[in-house]
Amino acid sequence: PSTPQNLNLAPMGHERLFGVALASDGSFFATGTLSDTTDAMADHRTLLVKFTAAGDHLWTSTFDDINSSSQSVAAGVAMDAAGNVYTAGIQGISPAPSDVFVVKFPSAGGAPAWGTVWSRASTSPEWVTSRQGIVVRPSGEVLVSGWLPGTASGSDFDMLALALNADTGAVSTPIIYNPALSTASDDRVSGGMLLTPDGGLVLAGQSSTPRNMDFVVVKFGGGVSACNAADITGIGGPPAGPDGLLTGDDFNAFISA
Repeated sequence: PSTPQNLNLAPMGHERLFGVALASDGSFFATGTLSDTTDAMADHRTLLVKFTAAGDHLWTSTFDDINSSSQSVAAGVAMDAAGNVYTAGIQGISPAPSDVFVVKFPSAGGAPAWGTVWSRASTSPEWVTSRQGIVVRPSGEVLVSGWLPGTASGSDFDMLALALNADTGAVSTPIIYNPALSTASDDRVSGGMLLTPDGGLVLAGQSSTPRNMDFVVVKFGGGVSACNAADITGIGGPPAGPDGLLTGDDFNAFISA
């Protein structure tokens, strides 16, 4: 192995790593957060570091929103064909609700090209899928997955996917999907997401109630700006329900047969 890199970017604080991405030329990126103090409640800003294929440090770039919200780059990191790097996570000033943020860093380094902060409402918290929550479509859309509170009382959460324009950071109409396994089910994109060769988007996660927990895999068609029954198909082989949803119970019935 090459000589380990020990970058002390905050002598009086600390850095935390959340994800890495490999470029076509063998160079790679590491993303995480940077704080200037050891206070766990202090402001943590987004950090991106690029290394050569040999492991030498090339450059570092950071992002912090104007409110100095503490950030967690939980969704991981993704790259487009031009080598631009995208990362996403949640941010907030405790005890305020968390918002989703997405950042684009140019392939050559320097200041971020854009940073977008999104929330369905000022009092609504949102979460992102850990380390598997961001991908870039060949068409240029940046997709971020997670979940947010539903409309029912109690532990009611719905699956979430955001689509952003890679050039501007503008957010399209988000996918907010409720598998409706019960009146108030806890539905999260906890497993991750991927793109299919036909341009579709697959979200994987869990749906739980006080009495049961299922896994959920749902595929959306090429257009992510709308969510309706025609766009949704179950995948994986087992027969899905009338809405195209594949749950753990469907899978168990399939393999038992």
